[in-house]
Amino acid sequence: MTVLRIALREWRRILTLPVFYWLLLVVPPILFFFYAFIYQEEEIKDLPFAIWDESHSSVSRQLTFLLEQTVSIHIIRQVKSQSELEKVILKGEVMGAMHFPANMEKNILSSQPVNVTLYTNASSLVPAKMLFRNASEVIIMGGAGISLQKLIQTGMNPSKAMALVEPVKLTTLPLFNPDYNYFRYLVPGLITVALQMIIIMVGVLIFNYESKNRVFAGTLCPRQRIGYKYYDREDAGSSECSLDQFHSRYRDHLSCLRHRARHGYL
Repeated sequence: MTVLRIALREWRRILTLPVFYWLLLVVPPILFFFYAFIYQEEEIKDLPFAIWDESHSSVSRQLTFLLEQTVSIHIIRQVKSQSELEKVILKGEVMGAMHFPANMEKNILSSQPVNVTLYTNASSLVPAKMLFRNASEVIIMGGAGISLQKLIQTGMNPSKAMALVEPVKLTTLPLFNPDYNYFRYLVPGLITVALQMIIIMVGVLIFNYESKNRVFAGTLCPRQRIGYKYYDREDAGSSECSLDQFHSRYRDHLSCLRHRARHGYL
């Protein structure tokens, strides 16, 4: 019955002492609603994006249109230089940007390689990954489309041209959290860590309370604890215990009983 007595005592303490019922009964539901409010936008959508277009061609405009159609990219401004691009990213006005170099369409038509640069704010890993994934899909698809059109214009069969442009087709199947949903991978971990911190805080407070009031031993032993010593009724008849010592111990014993009754340990 010792375990049951300790369990009842702890529940009585949780329901009567404010510091314990606030930490164990009030704070956890508040944390749940707090994290649910912060991450109510479950998916990353319409991240602010900038375009640095030095080509000013039909190809760059088509790629810009395709970028805007993706889920995570929302183009909000045009920039004129790399310094301006870096400035708006550092200020947090945009999360990423795309640079189309000068003479891009001319180089494509003459079968020369073209380097398109993607800038992302890597301090936010998940948005940066989403921008990279959607932007790379658009650029790869746009490059393949340009190559396909050039082959078809030479008189090649469209199916053969497609096989030549994409000889190996890659199918990507992200598992468990394909859309980087915060509720699926971030919120459970945050709630778990918060609950662990609450348990640690309550454990420290409990041990401090037990040590300060010296009441823990009384729940495990039928004798009453006084200070760091124990008092037995047999001490009254002991030849080693004087009458004054007995009266002093008895007063301490009554004081201990009143304290334990006041805190619900009897």
